[in-house]
Amino acid sequence: MEKNLNTARVLLLTEKGPFLILHAQFKLHMRFPLSLHPPFFKFKLLRSLPLKRYSSSTPSPTPKPKPGWSANTSLIITNPILLIMENCTTMFQLKQIQAQMTRTGLFFHLFPVSRLLTFCALAETGDIHYAHRIFSQISKPNIYIWNTMIRGYCKAKFPELGLSLFCEMVRGDVEMDHNSFVFGLKVCGTLFEGMLIHCRAWNMGFASDLVVNNELIHFYADRGGLSDAKKLFDESSVRDVVSWTAMIDGYSKRGYADEALRLFDEMVAVGVKTNEVTMITVLSACSKKGDLSLGKSLHGYVTKNSFNCGLNLQNAILDMYVKCGCLKSARELFEKMETKDVFSWTSMVNGGARLGDLGLARKYFDEMPEKNVVSWSAMIAGYSQNDRPDEALALFLEMEDAGLLPVESTLNRWDEVRMVRSMMREQGVKKTPGCSSIEVEGKFHEFLAADVSHPQSEEIYEVLKKFSLLAEIEENEKNISKL
Repeated sequence: MEKNLNTARVLLLTEKGPFLILHAQFKLHMRFPLSLHPPFFKFKLLRSLPLKRYSSSTPSPTPKPKPGWSANTSLIITNPILLIMENCTTMFQLKQIQAQMTRTGLFFHLFPVSRLLTFCALAETGDIHYAHRIFSQISKPNIYIWNTMIRGYCKAKFPELGLSLFCEMVRGDVEMDHNSFVFGLKVCGTLFEGMLIHCRAWNMGFASDLVVNNELIHFYADRGGLSDAKKLFDESSVRDVVSWTAMIDGYSKRGYADEALRLFDEMVAVGVKTNEVTMITVLSACSKKGDLSLGKSLHGYVTKNSFNCGLNLQNAILDMYVKCGCLKSARELFEKMETKDVFSWTSMVNGGARLGDLGLARKYFDEMPEKNVVSWSAMIAGYSQNDRPDEALALFLEMEDAGLLPVESTLNRWDEVRMVRSMMREQGVKKTPGCSSIEVEGKFHEFLAADVSHPQSEEIYEVLKKFSLLAEIEENEKNISKL
């Protein structure tokens, strides 16, 4: 493929004299077809920019932190339009910048258009559908653009579209890198799909790549294929902290606390330096085991090794003390925490409720700056488990009045739910479930929320899922045709 080197020099002039000459160099790995005629835009964003006279004595301003979507890049960019792009924070700003890129021709070069697409796909205020519209205009996307789109679909909770794009790469014989397989595995919905990507990685020589291998271990362990994950782990010629943590986390999540803790001991013994994520997974295993003595030793290990004890790690220690039944230590840690989130507060509510100190639980519940359904459910369960049905019912109804989801969908505490529902029936309290109806060949079928009573409910939900996916694709195609 022909490679072109385009050097853009922009001379900014005003009535008072010349300003700094900006040089922007781009290695262009493709040409956009000349038949792609962009619409005319009238935005004049750059013309309104305030310009300051350049002087060698002028101190350099302190660089602002990059937005999250571009924080990991180490690009040196001097083109004024692209400099603005790197600090973009909204889709409104992006579309103005895109207009300027189109007017100046930058839009038809690979690197500038990739920055537009990256924002749309990865920024918190981006738009994955708009990213697809941009992607569809690129005749020969490079591997970075393919990977960014798959990653964007994963972030936007559209894994089927991400997997479809990965399959398109395979069909088109696109040359992949290790990130292609990492993001491909993240959008897999089943163990079988992951196995197919594993086979592809093997055929292309990426199975021995550390990054790919770590993601494979994580994928198999997370999806219940612990034996496959352990086989990969044991056969790895190189293991880093990510490899060990992925395997420990897999054991912990699947309820094999002893295996997780044994592997952690082995990790420390061979001299692999643990990190915050490792300790969170190990503390989770300890919580499930309910071993307070071990939990205290892990807390001491964290303190001794001077970990950057962020909020997640502090919450993991707090949760461990609660689940190991040591409310005193949990309270001491909680009171010392400079920052607390809803998980921190809920842990204390849950601890007081589970350990019989309902007064303390209610105190923390009432003091919570914000509550979620788990917080409410923990307090309701505490009342019901301690034979306080009136308080449980009152709080349950209050939660439903607040518009939160039912207890079942959050904690699956079926005994408590049945008891509260029974009390509601005894006191004549009824809750009308939402329902929908559909007409098929002149006959109406009625469905409640999450209803599975219909004899063909599985087939119905499968068809609805496909309709939703097809509608998404059709909407994208309509948007593309408007460009």
